[in-house]
Amino acid sequence: MVVLRYNQPSKPDNLITKDKMVTILYDVLIINAVKRTSKTILELKGVHPEDYIFKKYRIDRTQFALSHAYYASNIEDYQSIMTNLEQKHVNNKEDIQFRLEK
Repeated sequence: MVVLRYNQPSKPDNLITKDKMVTILYDVLIINAVKRTSKTILELKGVHPEDYIFKKYRIDRTQFALSHAYYASNIEDYQSIMTNLEQKHVNNKEDIQFRLEK
């Protein structure tokens, strides 16, 4: 018999809220899409997408990593974040389509 043991990360003292995590992850998705299509432009303008995210939300890499690991270790919390992230994407897509049709 094989027993697998998983040590769930402890809750970080500076845990990013679920709502803020959704917003951060949404911005990360948008920036990753931009990086795929306009990487050279970003580089020429000296824009560093990850640094932009950390500065915008006043967080650092460690806080983000620890918060992400904490939520990812809890299925219900992570599913909630992903569901809200998907809904945010749908809402923004519909808003953009509406504006383009005007």
